[in-house]
Amino acid sequence: MSAAGWRATRRAAPRSCALEEPCKSKSTNRSLPLVDTTLQNLRYAVRSLRKHVAFSTIAVATLAAGIGAGTVVFTFAGATLLRPLPDRNPHELVRILETNPLKDWTRNIAAPATSFSRASASRRD
Repeated sequence: MSAAGWRATRRAAPRSCALEEPCKSKSTNRSLPLVDTTLQNLRYAVRSLRKHVAFSTIAVATLAAGIGAGTVVFTFAGATLLRPLPDRNPHELVRILETNPLKDWTRNIAAPATSFSRASASRRD
């Protein structure tokens, strides 16, 4: 092939990125690569979820149950453990322990009968 024929063929063929200059991207490079990748991943996730409806339903229900349970637990913990007691004199609160020296044990929770007998004994004094 002659040089003129080679040049004509070369001009007619599409340009390759590797041979001469870098090819221009179809999209403008004005956006961040992280945003483009995230949007591409979201599109793929939506396509996959549409394709597998039963799995998607179970996955969404499991996530909803987990988020709901976590919300309930932290709401309860915040209401009971983190707030101060609604008492005018919290320094006067007492804790009743029950001990048995014969068996060498101490209970944090006293039996109701023991609490009532102590209350009646303190009233007599």
